[in-house]
Amino acid sequence: MEHLPPVGWADVAPKADIHGLEPRFAAIERRFDTVATKAELQRELRDGFATIVAANTTIMGLVVAAVSVL
Repeated sequence: MEHLPPVGWADVAPKADIHGLEPRFAAIERRFDTVATKAELQRELRDGFATIVAANTTIMGLVVAAVSVL
């Protein structure tokens, strides 16, 4: 809390800034509306999870290889 600027709480997130974010939130909402079915969302989440697991496995393989060389 001591790292916050010395202003009141009303100035931390002014309403003008929040209103400026509304178009971005609308774009995100439209993106979620384009997901047609629950099954499609589950497939996207599964694919994303598989990508993360593959990336982590690759990184761990590289770390093990680097450690064994040293």
